[in-house]
Amino acid sequence: MEQVRLLTIAPASWGRQKVQMFFSSSDRQARYSRELRSTEGVLATPEDLRGSQVLDPSVIQAVIHFYEQDWISRVSPNKSDVILIKQQPIPKRF
Repeated sequence: MEQVRLLTIAPASWGRQKVQMFFSSSDRQARYSRELRSTEGVLATPEDLRGSQVLDPSVIQAVIHFYEQDWISRVSPNKSDVILIKQQPIPKRF
């Protein structure tokens, strides 16, 4: 993210390929920095979209409930196939 931000300081007259060669950046970074400079300005911080939305606890519970149904997955027959969650043994499901 910081690298893309710094690429926005390149002169506006430079093309994508010149920015890419001068800064040894990828094609995607050069394109994104030009777009960012035209919309937000020089040294603008790009928006980070990774992990920005947290799942609702009800969605998490619905997914867990779905995968714990016997017609979706089954408990491992091997007695040693367990994982410990808060010191409680939970059998693995396949």
